[in-house]
Amino acid sequence: SHLANVTVLFSGLELDNLTTATIQQKLNVFAQSHSHSYTRIFVTSLKSTLKDAYLDGLIQRDIYSRLKATGNTEIKPDNFLSVADFEKLRDYLYDHAVDMSTTPFLLMSLIALETGARSGEIQGLNLNDIHSKFIDINESYSTSVNKVTDTKNSSSVRQVTITDELSAVLHEYIKNLEQLELFPHKYSAKTISVFLKRLTEEVGIPPIRLHGSRYSHVSYLLHNGVDIQYISKRVGHKNVTITLSTYAHMLKEKELAQNELALKILSKK
Repeated sequence: SHLANVTVLFSGLELDNLTTATIQQKLNVFAQSHSHSYTRIFVTSLKSTLKDAYLDGLIQRDIYSRLKATGNTEIKPDNFLSVADFEKLRDYLYDHAVDMSTTPFLLMSLIALETGARSGEIQGLNLNDIHSKFIDINESYSTSVNKVTDTKNSSSVRQVTITDELSAVLHEYIKNLEQLELFPHKYSAKTISVFLKRLTEEVGIPPIRLHGSRYSHVSYLLHNGVDIQYISKRVGHKNVTITLSTYAHMLKEKELAQNELALKILSKK
């Protein structure tokens, strides 16, 4: 996946023309649509590759040492909705389904909440991806290059089952489409942030980022007893270890609840 990111991010640029400033500028854009932890891993890999190129004489100077992972897009552990707020936002979005043709961001928010899909995956959807029982996720919109590209990794390519209610909303929405893309007008991270701030204020719930809807989806499923293995595949993780690591704080809460239940069952009282 790092190779795919490099290919997309530095498309058209010659190795000899790269400078620290040019690379850092690209990385800053990249950081806007990726978590800080993933950006940090990517930058480390990129620096190692550029160092090898320098030692092999493919580049003539050190353009890698001062590169850094910028931004603060790390999702905080509390950036997910409680069960009550999840249901409150979901109900609001369904109640305003008629407004989705004029305000597509409302549909984006509903898809994120009910599927756990990433922002880029949602913006990469087209008519061929929409089915009555599921949606196909096979591409992703990259804000760094402003175009639809491959997904984050091969595990991100997946079918995500959807409710009859979401299916009905989607099929009503696509009746008014005049193009293949579900969201022809793409949203930047900043625009999404502005829209979400207004939306959460209108609904009367705590502020949340769109990636927080992904966290909320996982949290809601965990709360309702859905198996972690299934959740891992549903959200497109490479393996369940990544899911366990990413959502450790949620799983800890679940463990505490299960402990109380186990003790209640085992108690003689």
